[in-house]
Amino acid sequence: MLSGLLFLSRDLVEFTTGRPPSNGAEIPAWIASRKFGVAMTSEILFFALVLNATVCHATASEPL
Repeated sequence: MLSGLLFLSRDLVEFTTGRPPSNGAEIPAWIASRKFGVAMTSEILFFALVLNATVCHATASEPL
């Protein structure tokens, strides 16, 4: 449940950050203006994946 909320929050942050420009010269300015959103997207994804891996490992190591 918590992992799903983390993935949902990542999607919301990514949606509010917006799509990057297609012109390569504008990308550095886009990243600079949306630095917090871009950083939070990767941080939230990291914690969601760590939580998923931990839960999968814990349930796989339980005896049947």
